Amino acid sequence: MHRDVEELIGRTSTFVYPVSNGASLFLKLEKENAGGSMKSRTAKHLLSVAEKEGRIHSGGTVIDCSSGSYGIGLAMLAAAKGYKCICVVADDTPPQIISEIRAYGASLIECPVPANQDSHEVLHAKATEITRIESNIYYLDQFHSQKNAESYLPLVQEIKRDIGDQIDGIIGYLGTGGSVGGTATFLKKEIKHLQAIGVQYGNADTNDANEDVSEFQGVDCIDSVTLPDSYNTVRTIARRMGILLGPSSGAVILAALRRIEIDAQQRIVALLCDGGERYLDTIHSDEWMEDFHLHDADVVNYIERMSKFSR
Repeated sequence: MHRDVEELIGRTSTFVYPVSNGASLFLKLEKENAGGSMKSRTAKHLLSVAEKEGRIHSGGTVIDCSSGSYGIGLAMLAAAKGYKCICVVADDTPPQIISEIRAYGASLIECPVPANQDSHEVLHAKATEITRIESNIYYLDQFHSQKNAESYLPLVQEIKRDIGDQIDGIIGYLGTGGSVGGTATFLKKEIKHLQAIGVQYGNADTNDANEDVSEFQGVDCIDSVTLPDSYNTVRTIARRMGILLGPSSGAVILAALRRIEIDAQQRIVALLCDGGERYLDTIHSDEWMEDFHLHDADVVNYIERMSKFSR
């Protein structure tokens, strides 16, 4: 029995992926968090810290930047706690995300992001400007907060409870880097050999040990996966395993399988950020995939070959 929406964040399920070569791949299903993604953990922690430090009070306003899922979690928690909420987002944010943030009563500021500028810095500049002008407002600043990584300490405890310390790698999608880097930093205190792998979208699928990881604390290397490959991965997972996931989760699973194919002795934990419910009109739509010529039988066949599905 729960009496607070905060209690619905955390304690997500760990799912054993059926790898065909006998390797161990554990999927952490973060879509189960209230708000639908692991970013609800960040919103919960940053709000809690701000409250303990006396930076926000009942009736006050919180503001932060978001590329999507974090804004939903923040708007949800602000509504439950009686705060006003302002989310600063890019003007190309999907309408499903915009609608969900607004459903919690939050205000939205949509900013155009020039092609030659970093979206995080553009949104940060806007949020900083608003904070200077408005009164009784606090900027959580998830992009630069040193507290971001701390929000994943409960996740570490859940992983250790479910899997133990026999883990060789942890892999997750790189946004701010807080989730995979923060989780890995805490795990490495007890699992010295642990490798933290960040996944990003790129123009080609790569495992690049030489890629610069300096801006992502706790991350050892970065793998790249193309957007179409991530789409075809989650579509196959939905049809063969009955788990509906978002594209970043597809990128993480595909990158994990490619690493496990090389070394079947590895035990890897994959952090799956969110679900696929917000993508029913796009990547989970046959018509949308056909319209943009995104179907790829080679990726589907690869997932089939690397997986031991029940049918």
